Amino acid sequence: MSTSGSGIHLRLVWPQWQGAGTSSIHEFAGDIPHEDLRRGYAVGTTVLEAVLPSHDGPTATVPVAMGARRSPRPGVWSTTSRGRRRSWR
Repeated sequence: MSTSGSGIHLRLVWPQWQGAGTSSIHEFAGDIPHEDLRRGYAVGTTVLEAVLPSHDGPTATVPVAMGARRSPRPGVWSTTSRGRRRSWR
């Protein structure tokens, strides 16, 4: 995201583990416990933040509660690990 003409960029740091559903996590990672896998998103975000080059704007970090679970919400679409779409209504 940049402001018009100023060249200033906002770096958004967001360790979003909710993007990976339980079935897809287990399909790709096998026997690693689910709680450990979810925390890997935060570690990966921290590593990425450390290796990115400096930038000319502010950095904002979105706090993500690691204990929260993905819960169905009306009108929100999800995709299964096999690509089937499902809706919670």
